[in-house]
Amino acid sequence: MIQTPHNNNSQTDTHFEQQDRMGRFLTFLARNIQDGEETGTSAKGIAVNEQSALLVEKDGSAKVATQPGSTNAAVYLGKTNKAPTTCISGQPLTFNNISIYKLFNGSTFNLST
Repeated sequence: MIQTPHNNNSQTDTHFEQQDRMGRFLTFLARNIQDGEETGTSAKGIAVNEQSALLVEKDGSAKVATQPGSTNAAVYLGKTNKAPTTCISGQPLTFNNISIYKLFNGSTFNLST
């Protein structure tokens, strides 16, 4: 993924819903916090379904584009609001208060805000 000021340190995932990757996505966000890469309120990620794309402009504005006729086409944006309660190898992840946005074709979002 191309790094810009608007997506630095963002976790990314593809084939998201098709591969049932929400747990993996949240674990990536939790590990970024646990490993000191991000704070509890700053970990973020972008997850894209098949036949979907998030088009990001220089100013951080973004728009979802999907292939016509596709099914389950969407983009998810996630941001943490606090650190995980438990993020220890071999133990179940306990992680609350995460903002998840599901965007469909034509939806817009600003990554800088």
